[in-house]
Amino acid sequence: WDDTRIYCSELLNKLFMKAGMLYPIEKPMTFTHNRDYWLRFFKGNIPDGELGISPRDYDDEKLFQFIGEI
Repeated sequence: WDDTRIYCSELLNKLFMKAGMLYPIEKPMTFTHNRDYWLRFFKGNIPDGELGISPRDYDDEKLFQFIGEI
């Protein structure tokens, strides 16, 4: 991969895909909640509509099964 910063969920998605363990679950991202935060974070260039993945996407994914807590 390149040296672009990525979120932990993006790293997991890349690893799962590389290992052939998961189909792409990326989706067009929206940044409607906490819009002011995202404006500052992305320095005014919010990537609305670009494909991405969030930790919540893993929580919603039906292929994963909760097996317990540590």
